This record gives sequence, C-alpha cells and structure tokens, in this order.
Amino acid sequence: MTAKHPSVGDFLRGRTLLLTGGTGFLGKVVVERLLRTAPEVERIYLLIRPSRLTPPERFEAEVVRSRAFDTLAAMHGDRWLRLIRDTVVPVAGDVSQPRLGMDDETHAALTQSVDIVINSAASVAFDAPLDEALRHNTRSVQHGVEFARACRSAALVQVSTAYVAGQRTGRIPETALTPDISAREMAAVEASVAATLEEARAQGVAPRELRAQLVALGMQRARELGWHDSYTYTKALGEMTLERSRGDVPTAIIRPTIIESSLRDPAPGWIENLNVGDPIFIEFGRGRMPDFPLGRDAVFDIVPVDLVANAVLAVLPHVGDLRQRAGYYAVGTSSTNPLSGARLYDLTYEYFLRDPMVDRDGRPIPPPRWTFPSPEEFRATVAGRVGREADVKRLLHLAHLYGTYTNAACIFDTTNTQQLLASLAAADRDTLDFDVRRVDWRSYLQDVHLPGLRRHILRDDQRRRAYTRD
Repeated sequence: MTAKHPSVGDFLRGRTLLLTGGTGFLGKVVVERLLRTAPEVERIYLLIRPSRLTPPERFEAEVVRSRAFDTLAAMHGDRWLRLIRDTVVPVAGDVSQPRLGMDDETHAALTQSVDIVINSAASVAFDAPLDEALRHNTRSVQHGVEFARACRSAALVQVSTAYVAGQRTGRIPETALTPDISAREMAAVEASVAATLEEARAQGVAPRELRAQLVALGMQRARELGWHDSYTYTKALGEMTLERSRGDVPTAIIRPTIIESSLRDPAPGWIENLNVGDPIFIEFGRGRMPDFPLGRDAVFDIVPVDLVANAVLAVLPHVGDLRQRAGYYAVGTSSTNPLSGARLYDLTYEYFLRDPMVDRDGRPIPPPRWTFPSPEEFRATVAGRVGREADVKRLLHLAHLYGTYTNAACIFDTTNTQQLLASLAAADRDTLDFDVRRVDWRSYLQDVHLPGLRRHILRDDQRRRAYTRD
C-alpha cells in the first residue's frame, strides 16, 4: 500500500462506479457515503434485478425513498431529488447471470466507462437452497470479475464476509483462502443439485419439499467441509474463484463480520431488515427465548453498517496498488474491541429490564435469565419442553442456524484494516472514520441498536406489540 493517497472525494472526482447490491442494507449506506463524501463523482450505476417492478421503479421505491437518505435530503433541500437521480443511474441486470445479465448495448457502454466495480450483491440467508446460494454468492463473484476484466481499466472491490474462515479457531489472518477448492466444489454442487432435481421430478416432490431438500443439502455440504452454513461456504468459494480468475485486475476484498445497525450515519440505529443476531434479540425481548447456547467467553463479533461502508470507500484510493496481489481487509471488532457472550447478554438483559416489551394485554415482559447451556444441553432441554410445537421448533431452528456463530472460538486479525484506517487522508478522518475501537458496547446496544431495531423494524414505539407469532 502506497504511503500517500488523495482523499476519497478527490480520488473519485470525475470517475464512474458500478455498484451491485445497491438496494440492500449495506449497499444503500455505501451510496449515501459516496454522495456525501464524493459530490463530484461522475456517475454511480446501480445494477438492479428486474422483478414485478422495473429497475427504475425499484430504484425510486427502494433507494430514493429510503430513510437512509433522510439526512442528505435535508442537507440538499429542493436540489436533493435532482442530485440523486442525475448521479445514481439504475441499470437492469442480474449478478447471477453472465455479463451481469446486461443487454449488449448496456454492457458495451459500461465496460467503456466504469472505473471501479463494487460488488456487494449476495444472498445473505444462512439457509438458502444450495443452488440459489451458489448462483448469488459464487457465480456472481465470477461474473463480477469477468465484467471488471472486460472494462478498459477498472478496479474491483469485492464485499465478502469474515466468516469465509468457517469454523477455524484462533486468530484468522487477512489472507487468501487456501487451498483453492472452488472449481472442484462448484462442479460437485451442480452435479448434486442436478441429481436432487431429477429425483424430485421422478418422485413428484412438491416445490416446498424440494426447497427444504436443497436447504438441507447446502447445510450438510457446508458443515462437512468446515463451514457454518451454505452462506459462508458459497462466499468462500466466491473468494477462491475471484483469486483464480481476476488476472491483473486490481482487487480489494472487504470482509465484514456481523453487520448491524448504524453507529452514526445515516442516523444512529438505522436498520432496514432483520440481520444476523436480530431474531435472537427479538425472541429474547418477547420472552420467548428462556435460554440459548451462547458461549460465555465466545466473542460475538458485530460491527455497525456505517463503519463497513466507510471502509469500503476508504480502500478505493488504494485499490490501484493491489494489482499483483489482492488486498484483504477484515472489518470487525473481535481483535481490538471484543464483546464476549456474557457481556452481550448482560447488556441486553439490562436494556429489556429497564425498557421491556409488552404482551398483548400491555403488560411488561420480564427478560429471562440464561444459564448459557452447551448446544447439546440446549437441544435436550428444549426438546423436552411442554408448550407450543411451533415455539419449540423455532428455538431449535435458531440454535441450529446460529449456534456455530454464538460459540465461535476465533479472532479476526485486522492489521491491514488498521493500516488502512491510519492512512486516511485528513479530509476523510471524520466522515469516513471506521475505528471500531471507539464503539462503546453499552451505549451502542442500549442507546442505539436495540432502540433502532424496535423503532425501524418492530415499529412498536417502545410499547406497541408488532412482532407476531409465526
């Protein structure tokens, strides 16, 4: 990494970017940060998959009208809508398809104009069907790299996850994954999926049951090979595919840990959907999670979304240096500001004790005391409970889905990321700060994240019940 680089705003002046995943949680914050810190960027193309809405309609509904841009809208007043519509341009496409699903004309135009590709599109469901996870987390990376190589001169920033490390223990370095098993595994997955589909057709399996089979197939394959689930497994294959096929495209890989609500920008506690740990917070607050296999001493590595977005922007002036060897940057808290399972529980318990949710009759729900059982102890206890079958199944499902994360025995090294932070230009040190050491966990959980979750997702105004039973 070169010692001296321009500010992000200066670097992006007159440049054109292509962003995938721009309608997602992290993607919206990346767009907000770009518009705020690089007002002279030439163009930001957003690749948007057509649905029942056209890409321009989705752009208006999911991006322009998002609360993520409230602060910018207030800053620019009457000029806001013209600014975002002139600078940010929706483009029809699909990362799971070759050439990013673009038509010939669009592909030709963008490969001649795009300077930087930020690929943040992904299927973030831990239990997605294996074929879907492979398309959106592995093939999508391959297609992003191929697009970058087709450009006249483009750099690539790939948003991955720190959990590509799988169930390894100890300190996880910011380096490429080895050995590269991606080609072999992609072929094996496609053969396994094809066999499952053929057998399902022969037996007349219903679509819902077929989906469940593909979910189970993904989880089984991932855990047999040492990953948490189909998400981390296919994201790891994506990283390996990138290393194998990027050629001389300058490339940076950002590896965030568990992304949660914003610390400061676009507003404290801003969140748009349930992220990784949020179902556990909600079930706990509703009194429907009497215990959980959360390791007392395990490090629960979460990071606010705006710090991740800031790191994505901060690396942009440096990507050109990363032609011979890709750069890896873990964005997490476990190595410099660790949050143990016991402290996470204590702070959450204190919050709901002070400001409880309420039941259907308006009575406060007392937060439960956990005993921190092992996964095996938890399964045995829950399986023997008397109560609604749906509640028992949900607890077991959450433990199965999240248990390997809540008992993780690894620390993510962030040496490269800390060096990137230290290299921030003076103009970026405030607006693009991503120093996770400044996160005060009591304040973040009790004053920012949990209130934000209730305000933006549950919409219970601290007293109204809006989270219903399945």
